[in-house]
Amino acid sequence: MKKSKLINRTLVALSFCAIAVSCSDDGSDKPSAGFAGIASAYYEEDGNSTVTIPFVNGSVSASDLIFDGTATEGEDYTVAGVTEEGVQIAFIDDNDWEGTENLRIRLAKPSSNGNSIHTVTLVSNNCSDPEGQTLADMAGTYSVVTDDWEDFAEGAHLTVSVVDETHIRIVQYPATTVSHQGLLLTVADFSTGAITVASQASGTYGSAATATTTSGTGEITGPCRIELDLTFVLPCCGTNAGYALVIQKD
Repeated sequence: MKKSKLINRTLVALSFCAIAVSCSDDGSDKPSAGFAGIASAYYEEDGNSTVTIPFVNGSVSASDLIFDGTATEGEDYTVAGVTEEGVQIAFIDDNDWEGTENLRIRLAKPSSNGNSIHTVTLVSNNCSDPEGQTLADMAGTYSVVTDDWEDFAEGAHLTVSVVDETHIRIVQYPATTVSHQGLLLTVADFSTGAITVASQASGTYGSAATATTTSGTGEITGPCRIELDLTFVLPCCGTNAGYALVIQKD
């Protein structure tokens, strides 16, 4: 065999070997760990605590992670740390309505034994701007700011629940003791924040079974803040109008 042919065949063999080694090395440095799930969702109010996006099949270093998406680090969230358990994320409650945003956390190289991308949905919990909000944003625990009817002291807690697409309910109000119904509010148009309280039986007070009928109007006036002007009708005491109820979501 001529020397030139031998050299050419040797070079071809070496090149195949190099390709094989390169492919093997490329596969072996993929992280074995990944994310346990592909998605999760949190409200901004969860910024009071840190949540962990868990890993499976091992741990991942901070240098292996890439953060992107529509959410902005330092404005919507901070990365509190990366541990063996997962990525720790703290959410920032900025009192601005921003609609729903997302944070995408991905591995620089695909995982061989887990999910390589995890998308976190951040849901704004602020109600000050009606654009894009839904009744679901109103649900939660509220503190009493003013209760002229004096069923609840300032700072007492009430629960607001969602009934359907146009109604919410202040579950414990008024504080009647028999056949308690809770106050049903109609919020038909978030563009104005206007609330109506159709005349409704609210239950009775105490052993005297004094029936109460409640009606009124109101408005969403700030970040998850409800202000109502209520009228109470009691058989014993007639019509009592002009009683303010102001509650603020915690």
